[in-house]
Amino acid sequence: MFSVNLKKELEAAAAYSVSAVAEHLLVDDPEASVWFVNTCLLQERQIKKQKQFLKQTYSEEQVRAICIKYRLRCLPVNLFRGVMDAQVPAKKVSFESEYKEILEEKIDPRNYRIVAPSELFSVAYGNLDPLLLYRFTHQGNIYYKFVHQWGGDLNRWRALANYPLRSMNYLSMCTFLVWLAVIFPLCLILPGLSMSSAIFVSIFLLTGSLLCVHSFFTNRHGQSQTSDRIWDSQPVI
Repeated sequence: MFSVNLKKELEAAAAYSVSAVAEHLLVDDPEASVWFVNTCLLQERQIKKQKQFLKQTYSEEQVRAICIKYRLRCLPVNLFRGVMDAQVPAKKVSFESEYKEILEEKIDPRNYRIVAPSELFSVAYGNLDPLLLYRFTHQGNIYYKFVHQWGGDLNRWRALANYPLRSMNYLSMCTFLVWLAVIFPLCLILPGLSMSSAIFVSIFLLTGSLLCVHSFFTNRHGQSQTSDRIWDSQPVI
């Protein structure tokens, strides 16, 4: 009953808050511990603020993945053509005053980004779901901190409808699957077609389909318009 489990003691000590330790020191020796108390309380507040900051902070890869999945864009605020929520200015002020000490760089208004469907950067649709993020760099990596959200929700079918457009590989694969779905009925409809002729016709149709699809989703500058390419690129006029 008098034994001590060091592991449990260490766990209990780790769970003991800094402010509680500071309070005990203050009671024991008020004059000698004022500086320590203030320092500990300040550190604890900073840690809490950092944890709060990290709760809704996302890596570039996480933002990129959601943009590709739902064919969204992550672009500067000045390119947004949708309806800007009235709370955005207040949210920016609140964000800047609360987290300016945590960010290693000076808050730059040009680093605010809107994550929204592509059409919101060309035509004003106000019924979709934009996100306001702040883009910053930490140790060479890019992160996005959530600031505000408004508008209606995206339809879940958007991910399925834009599945072939995630990348050129997805587009080619889906074109190939559609080609398979078409070629088999053709073989049944034209049973007199020889094997060599059927192979030639099928390859011709597949090649033509791939060329048409790729050219349709390539702009006049030769750049791919699939989601993995456009998620953070400005619309080409």
